[in-house]
Amino acid sequence: MHPTIEETCYEGEATQLSSLSVEDIPTQTHDDTPPDGGYGWICVAACFTINCFTWGVVASYGVFLEYYLSHSIYPGASDVDFAFTGGLNFSMAMLVAPIVTALA
Repeated sequence: MHPTIEETCYEGEATQLSSLSVEDIPTQTHDDTPPDGGYGWICVAACFTINCFTWGVVASYGVFLEYYLSHSIYPGASDVDFAFTGGLNFSMAMLVAPIVTALA
């Protein structure tokens, strides 16, 4: 069946292994508590929120633009006004990005 300690060990090692007891073997505990106390999930939520409010809004502006132009939500505004608003939003995200990166 299974080899004994004496069969698998070199000379002298068998006495060292046979002197070990069950209490000498380290046990693993299965602790469900994260090592940082869960603060990592707060960081993930913060990054998700930042990405939604910057890239999400900038990337979805075309959907808003199509709605504004087809439903005449702002009747006095021209197509250039809407394009300027979307461009201003994207340019501010790009201009502020280095400052936010340095702060983060």
